[in-house]
Amino acid sequence: MSAALALVLLLAPPPAVENAGTTAVRSAAAGLAAAIGQALRATAGPQWIAYAVPVEAGRQMCCGHGDEACCRGCRLERDTGFSQRGGRTARLEAGPSGTVYLRGEEGRVSRVRLFSADCSVDVGGRPLTWLTDVAPAESVRLLASYVEAREGEGRPLADAALAALAFHEDPLADRVMIAMARRDASSHVRGQALFWLAHKAGEKAASTIAQAIDDDPDADVKEKAVFALSQLPRAEGVPRLITLARTHRSREVRKKAMFWLGQSHDPRALEFIEDVLTR
Repeated sequence: MSAALALVLLLAPPPAVENAGTTAVRSAAAGLAAAIGQALRATAGPQWIAYAVPVEAGRQMCCGHGDEACCRGCRLERDTGFSQRGGRTARLEAGPSGTVYLRGEEGRVSRVRLFSADCSVDVGGRPLTWLTDVAPAESVRLLASYVEAREGEGRPLADAALAALAFHEDPLADRVMIAMARRDASSHVRGQALFWLAHKAGEKAASTIAQAIDDDPDADVKEKAVFALSQLPRAEGVPRLITLARTHRSREVRKKAMFWLGQSHDPRALEFIEDVLTR
């Protein structure tokens, strides 16, 4: 992340929103968690707290795409999109950014959503607190804490926080997800981390996924890891799947690798499958 983009995001104005009850601006210079705590104490009822973070280039996060005159905004309260006409979205020219939205109620955060900065949102009449001076690494640590603190009904919050982590441009996000994929006590979290790592690709992701296939004791995690390989760019994923299908010690892993090879429609996969069938 460039210094210019970091400065823009630290001082970024509130995004263009629809239907906000009230809008307040607070600085998170003294700490993101502390600023969120202040916002939660200031409003007893349901509210949204938002801030900007750098995201990886080429990642588009909104509720859909329209023609040049219309884009799809997102309704925070209803998980649906809406048609937005006109140039009312806000763009940051210094580089790609996203907006993290946290829903607060009764002193705690209950939901996490992340959209591209140029995606309009409908706040559903709830108050909105916009946080400035947010350090990207603090956002990573905050979202990771929601994953770590999951219990029972907190699982949807943990899943959403992990998904938001996957879009962060800060290198700390990759390291946190790799740690989750390798060591988290929950097989569900390990599997979800593997899924998002696969979408980020890269050698770190591939090696973490391969380690899970070999070493994770949970069969469901192994299955998700094989699927994660199928989500890597074909230049990486297909050869690795072929190797798994040919040599892995687990019959179930080999079967899953063959299944995803069949779904890939890749000529190399077809050649391998044909070779197996005609031996």
